[in-house]
Amino acid sequence: MQESGAEFLLQCTILTDVDETVAGIKRQHNILAQLGIDPEREFWYKVIEPLLQLRKDGVREVGKARGLSESEYNRPPFPGPALAARVIGEVTPERIAVVRQ
Repeated sequence: MQESGAEFLLQCTILTDVDETVAGIKRQHNILAQLGIDPEREFWYKVIEPLLQLRKDGVREVGKARGLSESEYNRPPFPGPALAARVIGEVTPERIAVVRQ
C-alpha cells in the first residue's frame, strides 16, 4: 500500500471470520489483528471493517436495508481460494467449474 499512497483498506470481515480464526478452526486471510499483525505498522494503512460485529444474517439485513436486490444480499459468499483448495490435482478452469457445480 505504501507504493499506492493508500491510507485505508476496506475489508468485509465478519464476526464469524474472527471466531473461526481465534478458535483455531481455520485461519482467515483478513484477520490481521488476531494474527498479531499491525497493518498500520507493517503496511502503512488503516483497516476499516464496518461489518466486523455482524454475522452473515446481519450482513444480509444490512444489504436488504441498503436496497440491494435479494440476489445480491442473499447469495452464497464469494468462495475466494476455497474452490481451488477443493480441486484434486492441477487447478484448471474446467476443474473449478466442476467444483463450483
